[in-house]
Amino acid sequence: MKKGPTPLSLPTPDNDYAAPANMTLNKASWDAAMTSIGERLRAREALEASFQNLINLGVGQAIAAVQNEIAPTAAQAQAHAQQIEAFLDALLATSIPATLISVTPSMRFTSDAEIASKASASALADLVAAVALLAPRASPNFTGSPTAPTPAGGDNSAKLATTAFVKTAIAALVASAPGVLDTLDELAAAFGDDANFASTVTSALAARLRFDAAQALSAGEKTQARTNLGLGSLATQSAVNPADLPAGAWVHLATLTANNSAALQVTSSFTSAYDEYEIEFVGLKPSSASAVGLGLQLHSGGAYHSANYDAVYMEQNSIGYASGADTGQINLSAGARMSNAASDGLCGSLRLYNVNSATKHPRVSGVLSFHEAYPTQALIVTGGRWNGGFGVTGIQAYANSGNLADGAIHIRARKK
Repeated sequence: MKKGPTPLSLPTPDNDYAAPANMTLNKASWDAAMTSIGERLRAREALEASFQNLINLGVGQAIAAVQNEIAPTAAQAQAHAQQIEAFLDALLATSIPATLISVTPSMRFTSDAEIASKASASALADLVAAVALLAPRASPNFTGSPTAPTPAGGDNSAKLATTAFVKTAIAALVASAPGVLDTLDELAAAFGDDANFASTVTSALAARLRFDAAQALSAGEKTQARTNLGLGSLATQSAVNPADLPAGAWVHLATLTANNSAALQVTSSFTSAYDEYEIEFVGLKPSSASAVGLGLQLHSGGAYHSANYDAVYMEQNSIGYASGADTGQINLSAGARMSNAASDGLCGSLRLYNVNSATKHPRVSGVLSFHEAYPTQALIVTGGRWNGGFGVTGIQAYANSGNLADGAIHIRARKK
């Protein structure tokens, strides 16, 4: 019987992958060897990949376990170690408690090396107990009477505010306030415990009568203000109403000023509103350098009248006296006796009566004085009546020659 081909012998792990003695190196054996090697390599790669997956899975789980379990404990242990280290630094910088030092002088700690060699287990236990008594840095809860540096006044940092700092701040706030107003309760009481004190005061001030600025007031407010000030109805008028004046009160009606004027005239100042009128002459001078006379005429019925006067006058000077009568005017200078050289002009006053009477003629009387053209002072008493009619509305003063240079006439009136 004919035998078939002898199977190829290939390297195996059993002979450490050495080529068998009967292995013939040809294409078939080469291909078979390469195929065997490829299968083993692929199996190894698959095995390595499987192991790598297992390794990665195990490492990830281990890291997670460390982070979740070990890391917090390690952080806490590190924090404790830092606290112990700080405590030891403080002890070495100042003084070491007796519980950490041997009672024998030769056993005192003088260096870090001696501390490391001489510290006992009980001393370390005491140290741990002492550290445990220390307050934590975060939210410490102090007991007893802890102290701290007092910040400077006005400090606005995150430093601890000691009782001394607080007391200084309160004293600065109170400053020199009186004892009855140095607490918030006292201030609140002074404000009437009114939370809207500013608004209340503003409203109260708005209801007060102002004297520094204009103020719009209702009719009722004006009435109340006058009552509070003790004023009558006269205070509400923009012009004087004679009916509201008390008896005997003089009211200024007009001022006539001479400025080289032909005459000083007024035609409407005399009315039935008043009972009596006063005509005051202040420094009235003629413009003429020669002696002239000054006179006064009444206005009635729309005209000034130069007749129907029944007037008399009397002059007294340093030389003597003189008298006379006049029918054309009320004589103010006792004839032609004044010039522009008169030092003070004509001064004095006249009263005018029966101005509004329909049955009594108007009358004039008064006393005047002036410096005559001759070097002497003169006093004139003059008076009389106008019997040409009734009712007077005005007057005119004039010089019988030339103009009136300067001076003034004031007209006043009153009710009896």
